[in-house]
Amino acid sequence: MNTIRYSYNYSRLPPPHNGHHVHMKPGDECEVLTEGKSDGEPSAWWPATIKLVRGEFFVIDFKIQDETKYSDIVAADKIRTPNRK
Repeated sequence: MNTIRYSYNYSRLPPPHNGHHVHMKPGDECEVLTEGKSDGEPSAWWPATIKLVRGEFFVIDFKIQDETKYSDIVAADKIRTPNRK
């Protein structure tokens, strides 16, 4: 088995879990957890922008390409503030 090593600079600690979601508003950048669509595809965090907030749900635009936008509705537990390097 091959071992892949990453620098600690690329890792990210999870946010503190206190049962409350970070308050985010439309226009804020975020990262959204998406599930793999097949057995071999892993889940991943994708950059996005918040368009609308309704309770515990967010309408977001994924940042795919300059001309291409993909919108989705996600629950608060699938969203986090972006990783700042």
